[in-house]
Amino acid sequence: MSRFFPMRSLSAAEIRLIPAALYHLVWAKYVVACLPAKKYLPVQPASPSQDDISTAGLQRAETICGVVEGLSRRLPWRATCLMKVLAADRLLAGENIAAVIHLGISHPPENDALGAHAWLSVGNKTLLGGYKLDRYREVARLSSAIKPR
Repeated sequence: MSRFFPMRSLSAAEIRLIPAALYHLVWAKYVVACLPAKKYLPVQPASPSQDDISTAGLQRAETICGVVEGLSRRLPWRATCLMKVLAADRLLAGENIAAVIHLGISHPPENDALGAHAWLSVGNKTLLGGYKLDRYREVARLSSAIKPR
């Protein structure tokens, strides 16, 4: 297992999450590639106030997002930020942890390229895709509409 996640050894909880995270990353690749966004993105806008979450729930959410991020770096395809956010959102929904999907755009002044980014937060903490957020302007904040299975 150390070759799979070489930075540190995995806990038993993280190891148990790997098959589900892999399944949801494959699902996210399929839906992003094959379906229009209205079929897989939640339709409910998130309320401006974030729900409080217990310490145990936040730790579980951090574990889930860490496994999704680590596993996504080892896939045979490039997992985009949206794919990682969708996979983590489904895993969190299965644990009954409320998450918020944020979608943002950037328009760098040095070129005419428009950039897009997705990140995921639980409570008031950004857990996935939270790097260089100052470059992006949030255009949508969506509550998970995915029902746990």
